[in-house]
Amino acid sequence: MFTTEFSMLLTVFEMFCLDEAEVETVLLFVVEVSLFLLFIFEKEKWINEKLELMRNRKSVLIGNGSKILYLGKEYEIVVSESKEGMYDDKFFVHPSSDERYVYIVLEKFYKQKAKEIIAERLHKYEQIMGLYSTKFGITSANTRWGSCSGKNSINFTWKLVMADIDVIDYVVVHEIAHIKEKNHGKNFWNLVCKYYPNYKSARVYLRNLSARIQQDNWI
Repeated sequence: MFTTEFSMLLTVFEMFCLDEAEVETVLLFVVEVSLFLLFIFEKEKWINEKLELMRNRKSVLIGNGSKILYLGKEYEIVVSESKEGMYDDKFFVHPSSDERYVYIVLEKFYKQKAKEIIAERLHKYEQIMGLYSTKFGITSANTRWGSCSGKNSINFTWKLVMADIDVIDYVVVHEIAHIKEKNHGKNFWNLVCKYYPNYKSARVYLRNLSARIQQDNWI
């Protein structure tokens, strides 16, 4: 089940499922308590389904023999006394590493690789397309692979390095195209297609990857 706390003055709300298998309600505008409770009761089935899913979802990062994903390929986690990190198609961790520590090590690894790989791909396609970002950054975004601001600052989530390198190229081209075309209109997609003709296949790949990350609890 779920629980909630409230006062007599409530606001219009948004609901989120947290990593700890809890529901958080963010209140935005004042409404009556009865309206809030009605909303909760109407959404009870959905809430309980999501909570059950989060309780039962498997974690792939449980130690020796587990798998991680990097540049579209799976790598086995191996416990080692002598080394830590990616070597010989395996990802090594110390014997004393608990799951949380493995997460920390992996995130550090992914972020570093994202900075190196995506920066190189961004520079390559900026030269090809003749469009240049004002700033480049790596974020921990969970809902988007990349973004381009109104001032042409481009960011990518470090999770993008889980994808094949050619799919990373699509996201790079996509965001560079936003320097010229700020929406997703016909001109935008024509520009993307000019430099990445197979963009539709890449979009399908990313949808599948996103679903896998969520389902298998990849980092």
